[in-house]
Amino acid sequence: MINLKRILFPTDFSECARHAFSYALDLARLFNAELHILHAIVNHTYAGYFSADQENLYKSLRKNAEYLMEDLIEKYPLDSIKVEKLYFPALSASSMIIDYAGQSQIDLIVMGTHGRQGLSHLMLGSVAENVIRTANCPVLTVGKDADQNKDASITSIKNILVPIDFSEHSKKSLTYAIELAKNYKATLQLLHIIDTPIYPAFYVVDQLATTSIASNIKTRVLENLSTLLKSLGECQVNTEIHALEGRATTDIVKFASENNSDLIVIATHGLTGVERFLLGSVTEKVVRIAKTPVFTVKPHGRQMI
Repeated sequence: MINLKRILFPTDFSECARHAFSYALDLARLFNAELHILHAIVNHTYAGYFSADQENLYKSLRKNAEYLMEDLIEKYPLDSIKVEKLYFPALSASSMIIDYAGQSQIDLIVMGTHGRQGLSHLMLGSVAENVIRTANCPVLTVGKDADQNKDASITSIKNILVPIDFSEHSKKSLTYAIELAKNYKATLQLLHIIDTPIYPAFYVVDQLATTSIASNIKTRVLENLSTLLKSLGECQVNTEIHALEGRATTDIVKFASENNSDLIVIATHGLTGVERFLLGSVTEKVVRIAKTPVFTVKPHGRQMI
């Protein structure tokens, strides 16, 4: 059963963030949760105090943020939702979001991601990915390309995609997906990507044997997906199981696009240090390129279920 009491919505007042706001509102309304709207006023020279010039700059930025906050809120019916409006000076937006979420016992962070790519992304990452990497609770991200569907919201979810690699982490994401599917009467789409080896042309490969092996693997995967579902008891939701050959990141995103998935629920394995910085993870890459909103489940920390 989902226990969602406090939602944090960090915003930079961009169009991408505005679209994510509709998801945060819907969730707050459905679960009668508090909605904390946070804007980090970033000053890279901030050290816990202001000089006279910095104080004037902060006051100006704060006044502008308050105006943008009211402009955001007045466009949506808040009904009986309890809203906290927050403005904090910070050296970085992601660190402020993470610190506030931990201190305020936030159950879920909902935020937009701009899907920055190229060299700047490789060197700096994005605020959303930094939050996903280090936050102590689940994170729902809404990508910039999702803006193409202005009417989309969490309440319109009909199909929930859950990539499964049979790790303990992916089993946890399946538990979350089942509970979400119950709430929205959505169909659950379980997907396992069978990593396909690519052999150099000069290798002597028996194509018939390779095809036979792939077929056997697919059969076993489908059986294991069915067994996994049964091990969790009666799901009480419609389910589909799929096994495809390919590459995890691109084929998860491709499947979501081709099969009308409205939400991807995926686990992060919590890689840290140099390995994570250099290689990233399947989850972070999916967040980066998916047009579908992504609900990221953490292996440890605060849980909604």
